[in-house]
Amino acid sequence: MRIYEIWQAARKDRSIQLNEVFKVLLELGLTTFSQLPESMQQKLFKKRSLHQNIRLRECLRRSTVAIASRFKLDDRLAFALPGAAKRLVREEAEQADLSMSEVARRRIIVEVSE
Repeated sequence: MRIYEIWQAARKDRSIQLNEVFKVLLELGLTTFSQLPESMQQKLFKKRSLHQNIRLRECLRRSTVAIASRFKLDDRLAFALPGAAKRLVREEAEQADLSMSEVARRRIIVEVSE
């Protein structure tokens, strides 16, 4: 939740100034930080090395590629069609030598763009 969202939620019941929200959040953060073990406190301020940054970026890149590959346009569409519509799509796909998903996708794109 962002600070302004917290402020807006708090202002619904009574008038609270933004500075008061900052003060409470700062106190909360300091209290939480003081309760952490010393080793964790030090890790929070430790900067990552170049090797760690490269490793993190590579991990993020692999994750985004994996997520993006799930949404390729040539993926098979999976949804139920009424029998008559399915026959029409199948016939059109056979005539155009395409898959049913490709035909359905083209129709969806045409309908959305109009």
